Amino acid sequence: MIDLAAVLDNSWLRAALDSALRQRRSYQDWVYRIMGERSAGHSGVARLRALLDEYQRGEEVPDSALESFAMELGIATGRRPRLHWNIFEDEDSNAPQFRLRRSN
Repeated sequence: MIDLAAVLDNSWLRAALDSALRQRRSYQDWVYRIMGERSAGHSGVARLRALLDEYQRGEEVPDSALESFAMELGIATGRRPRLHWNIFEDEDSNAPQFRLRRSN
């Protein structure tokens, strides 16, 4: 990830990091640790650290590269998109129940 930070623009770096964090959220702590140990002389570390700091504040991880790019677009417009929305307030909601039926 440190090497990628040196060659990718912000959008692709976010997409790559999001992909890694979707696989395993603990990668965030691991990348922080590796940056502390081996980041001297690597360009792009400051951008990677800034991006990791966003997630350190409890930010949600986008579910796809497309969501990552949409997040970048939202940030570029001065907004902070919310990734995941609850559709139902609670389990006892009066929302209609749906069942799949097999057609004959």
